[in-house]
Amino acid sequence: MSTIPPKAEARRRPVSVLALKLWEVAEALEERLDQPSDVLEILVSSAAKGEQALETWQRLHEAAERFQKTSELAQAYEQLTQDKRIKLLPPEQQAFIFLQATGFFTSLGDTEGAAGYAERAITAVPGHADAFAQLEALLTAAGKMERLARLYLDASQRETDPIRRLRLLQRSAAIAIGIDAADLIIDAGQKLLKLTPEDEEVRDEVMRRLLAFGRHKEVVELLEHVLSGDPSPPPEEAKLHREQLVDLCLSVLKSPERALTHVEGLLKLDPTHAMALASAESLLDNKQLMLRAAAALSDACERSGNVERAVAMLTFELRHVRGLRRTEVQRRLGILRHDALGDPAGALELLAPVVAGDPGDDDLRRRFVELSLSLNQPAETARLLSRALQSHRDPAVRARVGVDVGDVYLKSGDVKRAQAAFQKVLETQADDRASLAAAHRLADLNADSGD
Repeated sequence: MSTIPPKAEARRRPVSVLALKLWEVAEALEERLDQPSDVLEILVSSAAKGEQALETWQRLHEAAERFQKTSELAQAYEQLTQDKRIKLLPPEQQAFIFLQATGFFTSLGDTEGAAGYAERAITAVPGHADAFAQLEALLTAAGKMERLARLYLDASQRETDPIRRLRLLQRSAAIAIGIDAADLIIDAGQKLLKLTPEDEEVRDEVMRRLLAFGRHKEVVELLEHVLSGDPSPPPEEAKLHREQLVDLCLSVLKSPERALTHVEGLLKLDPTHAMALASAESLLDNKQLMLRAAAALSDACERSGNVERAVAMLTFELRHVRGLRRTEVQRRLGILRHDALGDPAGALELLAPVVAGDPGDDDLRRRFVELSLSLNQPAETARLLSRALQSHRDPAVRARVGVDVGDVYLKSGDVKRAQAAFQKVLETQADDRASLAAAHRLADLNADSGD
């Protein structure tokens, strides 16, 4: 607020009635302060009309101290700021008035009172930079650490810049841990871990409080978030988290489906994990989960070399499973019976429908052909492959199957049909390797016949 007399200033620009009144008030404060509340009323009214008059506010505060009216002005602030008129003002004007009160109570050394007004300014205008800075300084100086941590936490939720938001949450969590404010540790820590799930110190602190309060579901959600993070935790850490999750989900949350997800994760990390194997075994009686449990067990047992148990679990699955998984179970079970158990007949019985349904798996088809020929079943094999060849849409697959059909006919001594099969492969020219194989076969046959 300028101290130039209004008559001199008027030569440069018009002076409003409000500006003249404020100048008169400012000048009068140099001489006396009869009723602080009256001056405060004028300043609040001027702020409501858009005139902040910062210099006059400052003169009021100085005059209150000079004329020993600080207690009266403090009381006036308390009464006026509770008035309904303040609540009807725009948020920016409310914040301005509260900040003037903050400055006055700070000058009195009343940190609590000043902080209260700064908080009200932030409530009026969330994210108000000046109010935040003043409140931060007041709470720090007064050692009000829990309120300071809450200030940082609240500010982080309004912050749009990821780096600044992270720093605010880190400050909040660090203070909360330092003063052992359990609720605040959980609140700030959970939000921080969404941004930095790898922060072990914060995670351990949060988990300890959650467990103490019996909030087990939140512990599970926290650990699952860590496991799904990018990058994922190291194997040993992931193993420990999975173990905790299996225990919590089975024994506390009574959620076997959720537990099975972590049993599967454990067995992928360690197929011999005793706890995971036992948990999966216990779920074989659960009608909704038994097939998943059996699949997890068969995979783990096969990887660990426990062939008999893997076969038992695949056989268990085969009695109940349908669709694509059934085909996969038959394929794996057939291979195990052939390679590990030495049961070619059992293997052939399992592999035949798999090859018939999809002859495109070259390795499996060759295994099937070798098995059937070793068991002296060329005619049945030729018929199965011929039907599969006709039903498959991919010309390249049909060409490769055609070579196998010709080979089976050759083994059975049916040269005429073998030649026809190889000739058809050559005519289609759908697969280079198949065409080359068919050409070699025909050349050998013709050489043998002297043609």
